[in-house]
Amino acid sequence: MKHLLQKRYCRGQMVTSYITDAGHNVSEIHTQIYDAIRSVVYSRKDIIQHILQEKYGSMPSHSCNFFEFTRWDFILGADMKVYLLEANLSPDMSSKGPGHDRTMRNERHLYNVIRTLGADRKSGHANSWLRNSDVLVSAAICYKPMCASCTSEECFLCGHCLTEDHVTILKESFGEHLNRQGMRRLHPMPMTQEESTVKRQQPRTGYMSKLEQLNQVWFQEKCKQNAYWCT
Repeated sequence: MKHLLQKRYCRGQMVTSYITDAGHNVSEIHTQIYDAIRSVVYSRKDIIQHILQEKYGSMPSHSCNFFEFTRWDFILGADMKVYLLEANLSPDMSSKGPGHDRTMRNERHLYNVIRTLGADRKSGHANSWLRNSDVLVSAAICYKPMCASCTSEECFLCGHCLTEDHVTILKESFGEHLNRQGMRRLHPMPMTQEESTVKRQQPRTGYMSKLEQLNQVWFQEKCKQNAYWCT
């Protein structure tokens, strides 16, 4: 096992070394990959939803998160630009295959997913330990008269303006962020604390639903409070 881990580590270091020696920043390549995935999801989410609906017969309630495993294949051009080849829904995650390398990789992915979703908890709902107060932000403005009727956009996240479904969504976001292990967030986009003070524009590639806006504004407010929530 140590040999396999070291072999994979060395291979990754060789690629990183090649990119760095060519005068390019590896993190910029990672950013291209994340941006490509985000762009496809934003611009093709209606098509993705239709495919999943045909696959499963019915979709989960729009007020709840749901899970789908995907694999994205990329190639890196000589110009160090990333090109998306294809995206596969529900890729093969079996342990069958040559050697143990495939098994180790798949087990790591599944472990990260199970922890992120909170499915490793032995009892109770994954987010049962969270209180409503844990997900509340913007408390200062919520006591002002302007937020009494919840009509102002600035009062979007006030506790008395949130529905039960909204609170559930925010608890899911809270738990997933804490338990994400090696996962990285695509939406909302990573930001700095300085950027969190600026109203973010909707993605260029499509309409953002009410729940997506809720998550974006909530993460911005959490980022303002603590840099841990920015990425």
